[in-house]
Amino acid sequence: MKNKHLTIEQRRMIERELNDATSFKRISSIIGKDPSTVSKEARKYSVSKRSGCYGKKFNNCLHRYSCKEYFVCGDECNFKKPKLCAICTSCLIYCSNFIEEICPHLSNPPYVCHGCHLLTSCTLSKRVYDAIFANQFYRLMISAGFSISEDEFAFLDNLISPLIKNQEQSIHGGEDVM
Repeated sequence: MKNKHLTIEQRRMIERELNDATSFKRISSIIGKDPSTVSKEARKYSVSKRSGCYGKKFNNCLHRYSCKEYFVCGDECNFKKPKLCAICTSCLIYCSNFIEEICPHLSNPPYVCHGCHLLTSCTLSKRVYDAIFANQFYRLMISAGFSISEDEFAFLDNLISPLIKNQEQSIHGGEDVM
């Protein structure tokens, strides 16, 4: 039973190696764990991030390249002058033609965007593994004495991650991250 849990150093190594597009098998040999442990870690503790890329805003609409919709969001528009909805991403919540595009690479190993050759041009939702967040969340789960499924984790991730990242909230309550 010794060395059952991943340490923060092992999680940092996983993050570093994922950034270098290292395989789960190779990462597992580096940290001394089974490849399935690395795979589960990456899937379970990766978080969604709604970010664009250099020079492009976040836009995960399937029609973003061919869209001709114009000023769908009306007064909620981010621009002073009306723009095409493909440019103004606030229109995504108002457009009846919106269909979310999910990157097909995320359903295959490594299940995260680390090391992806498309990362510099991708405007879709990203999945990223953050060692510190993974370690804090894991410690919180074991201290609370319960385990959750991947679907339950995904739900909590979508609920909690924006609060932590955008509002600088700690997963420990009222403490500031700074």
